[in-house]
Amino acid sequence: MVGRNSPHVLKILVSDQFGNDAEITMGKLNFTGWKKMTVAVPTTIKQLDYHYANKMGLKVEGFRIDCDPKETLGSYFFYLDDLRAVTDLFAEESRDVDDMMDNW
Repeated sequence: MVGRNSPHVLKILVSDQFGNDAEITMGKLNFTGWKKMTVAVPTTIKQLDYHYANKMGLKVEGFRIDCDPKETLGSYFFYLDDLRAVTDLFAEESRDVDDMMDNW
């Protein structure tokens, strides 16, 4: 992320498999130049429910910058590079092809 040394805040907008929307705060953009920004998904955002083994994960819906009104004037551009999502694929890999579906 390229910061413009402003107190604006970057947020990721996500939704789960049930359509529940949430936002994850990445942090303030009060730096100049490129910076690696990372965040863990909070435990308050549900990614897995053992009742629904076929519905898991999150979908990134977009990004939002909450601007500080005292520091906002003119156009504001932001640049992202090298976006990554690190995940645990255990649930995906633990099923065999001939396993029966648990969807009764």
